[in-house]
Amino acid sequence: MLIPSGDWTKVTTTDCGCDFFEYSNTDVRWLSCDRSIEVYYYGIAGITVVLLANGRSIRYFNDGQIEIYRLSGEISRFNSATSQRCETMLGEDGSRFVEMYIRLYWLLCVVGRREP
Repeated sequence: MLIPSGDWTKVTTTDCGCDFFEYSNTDVRWLSCDRSIEVYYYGIAGITVVLLANGRSIRYFNDGQIEIYRLSGEISRFNSATSQRCETMLGEDGSRFVEMYIRLYWLLCVVGRREP
């Protein structure tokens, strides 16, 4: 791997066979020994991403927001600071719609259209 001058990567392999990467830009990454789970922390942005081998992912932001991405394309977003939840879902006809929950109330918005 070609790394620009001044940048560096430190790789540590643990006794169990997992790999831990430290990057000069403050990012860190961990890979499970069977490579089914990857955890990547973007230091400057303050975002942690958990990638699962089955294609799902979870993103955690330092401001308390959490996003869950599903294989179907559906997304759940939670924000603990604002007590908001937003669900992006697929309708039976292929249309996308969003449900937004703000504290104890909810608002349903239909956005998008049927995918070709």
